[in-house]
Amino acid sequence: MPNPVAANVGGYRPDLDGLRGIAVAAVVAYHLELPFATGGFVGVDVFFVLSGYLITRLIAEEMRSGAFSLTRFYERRIRRIVPAMVFVCACTTAMAIAFLLPDELKRYSSSLIAAAFSYSNVWFFDNSGYFDPGSGTQPLLHTWSLGIEEQFYIVFPLLLLAVFRWRPRALGTVIWLAFAASLVASVVLLPEHPAATFYLLHTRAWELLTGSILALGLLPRPASQAQREIAFAAGIVAIAVAVFGFASKTPFPGASALLPCIGTALAIWASEGGEAAGSRFLKFRPLMFLGLISYSLYLWHWPLIVFTKLAGLAGGRDGGARDLHVALRRAALSPRRGRCLLATRHFRERYTGPRRVGGLGMGVDRAGRHTREIPRDRSADRCGARGRQSLTRKVPLPRRQQILRRHLRARR
Repeated sequence: MPNPVAANVGGYRPDLDGLRGIAVAAVVAYHLELPFATGGFVGVDVFFVLSGYLITRLIAEEMRSGAFSLTRFYERRIRRIVPAMVFVCACTTAMAIAFLLPDELKRYSSSLIAAAFSYSNVWFFDNSGYFDPGSGTQPLLHTWSLGIEEQFYIVFPLLLLAVFRWRPRALGTVIWLAFAASLVASVVLLPEHPAATFYLLHTRAWELLTGSILALGLLPRPASQAQREIAFAAGIVAIAVAVFGFASKTPFPGASALLPCIGTALAIWASEGGEAAGSRFLKFRPLMFLGLISYSLYLWHWPLIVFTKLAGLAGGRDGGARDLHVALRRAALSPRRGRCLLATRHFRERYTGPRRVGGLGMGVDRAGRHTREIPRDRSADRCGARGRQSLTRKVPLPRRQQILRRHLRARR
């Protein structure tokens, strides 16, 4: 029996950066609510498999050479994760103070502590479902996946070290048993406990262990070039089906998560000990660039989306940032329609006489009604009758502003 720790080591693989690029692009597209990426949340599952593969391979290489140190491993993790995380959290906190309501700010403070100590997945399990409507106002919601990873890497190296030291021949058996137990728990618990299954480590560990199985060489390498090409094509198709075919109503993770995870595993496995011709697609420079900045992009994108939306609900001119967010999203889908919207509704609106309430710039007419009036703009003629109607109607202020205004009155 081959030594599993020494069976699968290797150098840098640029195709994995391309896979990371696909994963982060899928997540960002989903959070921007682009209609073609209804299952973009599976990008996190792609990340889990990649992370399990890369970190396990690093540990295996050091164990093979006898140079593995838990202290050095955790030091590297801290240096890689913490500096960017601290900076993003500091900036997010400043924006939270400016935009969140008092009750929301209390919840944010609690989630910030959870993120700092890598248990945000547990905190969001107790406080907010990932697909709940209210989750869109949680600036640190995306840190749940980082919590799972860090918890996994606290336990997993200890397990590897113990098994490798005392029962090295049983390493493959232990990994396969842990994988099977976690997958079964994910499938069995999903119907009755969907939130726990989504957020907690014991039902997500199998996804990281999928990468570990590849990294430890517990599967034989492809036997032929044809096998490589078929495996790679099947893997990319599986990921694409999940990204474009899943939706928030899809029972997840459970058995559904097998599709993106096995797809990612196939794409990795196809270039083990060789190279699938199709994997050259993953070396496309824009994809690799996204992969190289994937951690920073993942950290930044969700707070920016949340506060862009909130700025349109609580900021001055009651919706400019929100309208810009919508306009850019629509422009990405249809350049012609986007130009029309950008020219008329989002950059040329002139609001009629709002007076500032409590320094927050909410529009209130002379009768005290929560409305804004948008005068006709000639540029609306380019959008036809519907565009002209939309620029002359009175639009009620969002409920969020009404709540905020009542809160200010109560404080007076």
